[in-house]
Amino acid sequence: MKRHPVLRSLSRDHHQALVIARRLENVEGGDAIAARDAFLEFFNSSGEPHFRIEEDTVLPALANAGGGEDPVISRVLYDHAEIRLHALRLRSGLVSVRTQRRLGALLAGHVRLEEQELFPAIEATLSPEAMRDLASAMDECG
Repeated sequence: MKRHPVLRSLSRDHHQALVIARRLENVEGGDAIAARDAFLEFFNSSGEPHFRIEEDTVLPALANAGGGEDPVISRVLYDHAEIRLHALRLRSGLVSVRTQRRLGALLAGHVRLEEQELFPAIEATLSPEAMRDLASAMDECG
């Protein structure tokens, strides 16, 4: 699917997230620590900054453009909180295969949510001027 240029960098992040999610979903006991470390490296370098950009710029832009009642906003924020909670648990040394598999499924589902629901809602709701404003805000945030 062709994304609006403003959202392309976030979509590229999603590709990386899916690679990590797949690794977590298929984790076995012997590679649990390596999978945990790969997730945490991704999350610290790309995931958390991605969340901040969405929370500080993208979601408010959608809400301000009239999409504030869209339940996708709440679902995105809930997923962010859940993924952060998993990251905290993994940082503390908890490397349960079951937990990592759940995190992988959550992360993959979150990417699908954003690609299939959030981004199309933004593209349909924001005016060209609002998209330009969003691009500027994302540049300042990121």
